[in-house]
Amino acid sequence: MRVLVSVLPEEGRPSVVEVRLGSTAGPLLATHAMRRLEDGPWVAPYGPNMPASSAPHASLLSHAENRKRLTKRFADGKPDPGEVLLMGRYLFDSLLGKNAWKAVLEAVKQHGAQSFELALAWPVEDRDLHRACWEAMHDGRDFVAAHPSLSIAITRVVDGPDEESSGNGSEPRVRRIQAPATVLFVLATDLDDSDIRAGAELMGLLRDAERGESAIDSHVVQRATLGELEKECRRLRPDIVHFISHGRFHPDKGGQLLLRPDEDDDNGWTGVEKLLPALGRGGRLPAVAVLTGCETAATGEHMDSLAAQLVAGGIPCAVGMAGKIADPVSRLFSRRFAATLVEGEPLVDVLTHARRAGLQKQSQAASDDNAWAFPSIHLDSRLTAGYAPVDCQNASAALKRFKAYGLLDEPIFCGRAELGGLFGKLLDHDDELEVLIACVEDNEKVGKTRLLHEFAGRALRGGHVVVMIDDRGSKRDRDLLPGSPFQLATRMLRSIGTTRQRFSLPVPLESQLLLEIEDLSGKSSCLRERPTEESRWTRFERFLFECEEDAENGVFNRKPIEGSLRQALSRDLVTLIREARASDDPSIGSHSRAIVVAGSIGKWGSATWLIGGSLLEPNGLGNDEEHVPLFATASFVDDREALENSRDTLENVRWADFKDLGRFKQGEDLLAYRWVLLHPRRRPIANFAPLAAYVPKFDEPRKAEEWQRWFTEYIRGIPSLFMDPVFQCVVESLEAQQVLVKADDNAVLADYMEQQS
Repeated sequence: MRVLVSVLPEEGRPSVVEVRLGSTAGPLLATHAMRRLEDGPWVAPYGPNMPASSAPHASLLSHAENRKRLTKRFADGKPDPGEVLLMGRYLFDSLLGKNAWKAVLEAVKQHGAQSFELALAWPVEDRDLHRACWEAMHDGRDFVAAHPSLSIAITRVVDGPDEESSGNGSEPRVRRIQAPATVLFVLATDLDDSDIRAGAELMGLLRDAERGESAIDSHVVQRATLGELEKECRRLRPDIVHFISHGRFHPDKGGQLLLRPDEDDDNGWTGVEKLLPALGRGGRLPAVAVLTGCETAATGEHMDSLAAQLVAGGIPCAVGMAGKIADPVSRLFSRRFAATLVEGEPLVDVLTHARRAGLQKQSQAASDDNAWAFPSIHLDSRLTAGYAPVDCQNASAALKRFKAYGLLDEPIFCGRAELGGLFGKLLDHDDELEVLIACVEDNEKVGKTRLLHEFAGRALRGGHVVVMIDDRGSKRDRDLLPGSPFQLATRMLRSIGTTRQRFSLPVPLESQLLLEIEDLSGKSSCLRERPTEESRWTRFERFLFECEEDAENGVFNRKPIEGSLRQALSRDLVTLIREARASDDPSIGSHSRAIVVAGSIGKWGSATWLIGGSLLEPNGLGNDEEHVPLFATASFVDDREALENSRDTLENVRWADFKDLGRFKQGEDLLAYRWVLLHPRRRPIANFAPLAAYVPKFDEPRKAEEWQRWFTEYIRGIPSLFMDPVFQCVVESLEAQQVLVKADDNAVLADYMEQQS
């Protein structure tokens, strides 16, 4: 149910406020005049439940300069005691008043509704109205957003452009996203910038959705320029773009975000006139834009409503933060927002529950802390209150596939932005990079297996077909690593067969690798004689096992295979991706690629030498018509000579790249604790219980600095130390010293949702 509050300006006269049920054509519930906010005095008397301590502050609102200072404190998230109630009541009486509100509540009661959307609408260019934090309205008894008997969502509706005149692509603007949603995180500042810390945490919490339902396909562009944003939007066609940046209001250009300067741009400040064309480079605009960091919605004297401008320009939904949002609120909001992506929930419901949960957590402090009011949601006026941006019907297929690959229990991933960007190029048909090898110099556990799984997951979420040779550490996986060219042929064929099963493709009866292995081993697979697909798969596995066992025991004459391996492998991989595209799998399309993801190639014995020899070409492992990229990890400790030979051979070609996988770079370690410590461990460490989620006490700078200093010195840029029992002991010790506190967000949300049921 929607109640629409429209402010209709009239030149030289007070604006007209119309309160209607449903839409501009709906029944009129109330109408009255509204003065400009900067001229408006305190309108109505205090209600019976307004605290007496707030009364002396009412005089503040009688003078323009006092109102200006109050608005500034409010936008900065630093109101004095009682001022949140004061401002909330001032905004309520300025827009609605008790008579209109009484009419609204009576209409809601007549319709038997337990919840409704209070949709606010005014011209997109009216800066005075946009910058006010209407989400904090107080009716004299309660904050509207925390009504004791009704669930009320406060939204801001904006008229978007006509479909024909939007000019930002050929696809409809108001659309639903098919899971998994492609999310582009745009970090325009340094990772260790303290002013965008809450935004970085929100990013980590949203990425946590990847671990469960695999309903997000996330990509990160770091230190982003406008040109890089355009390039990524053209390549990814993102469904959701999440900006983490500083913002400001320019008197001539309106709301702006601070991106990294391009060569032809001297400062990087970017407004809607440049953002919209960049976001639409892929032929369509995103369905949702999220703006977090510093002042990206409506903040006092600092910021016009960039979120509203984006909706007016053609993005159906924009979520903004009307100030420097506090940690608990940003986390509660982002956890509920992530639910829209993995569960297909309506956006309005999510925002309502997140705000109310934030109020519940702060309890009586709500009157002195207005952070819960800062998240604001701007919707195209054509969207209904029940708009759920993500259609999760196909998420079950993705979930099943992730389980098959063994990727669901992975911990949250952090850092490695440079490698992540290069891996994105592997998946791009238009990029010449086809081979990427991440190398570890020594035995330090810096996360090469975790990186392998992260990138395999990204490829799957992106709708690609992954052929994987894993090295996750179990005896079975280590035993399956090839040790010779012949074993590489059997391992590759086994992995292609496993991939075919996961994508519901038939047994590869015409496999060139199969023919080569039959010829070399002198054995017949008998696959063509098997009457059923199930019996063929059983025989396929048994045949490869017998061939590998005979090869290890020296039973058959091992003829050379190096000359024919590359051609046979290429043919099988190309056939795999073409059959996948021809299938009815909804996640596979013309953009999909087959990609080989291989771990510990330095342990491939004599087959390691093929990496710098006959195995790789400018089309990767494919052919001239169908390129097949390779991502691999390696440690020089395993076979330095063979790997150095490969690196020397490939270092001067444009289609291959060797990259060192060392410790975290500066800033990545700080980002890591913001992400990792906010997520409870799924599995216990040693004899410990699963690690709880923790945050530093940033309201006490000395303790926050103490924690950061200890963290940097202990971790030393080595991600595996997060799983060290000593690390857990110290974390629990620092909790006892009140340097760290538990982030009990899940418990707060669970308690809140239980109360709502």
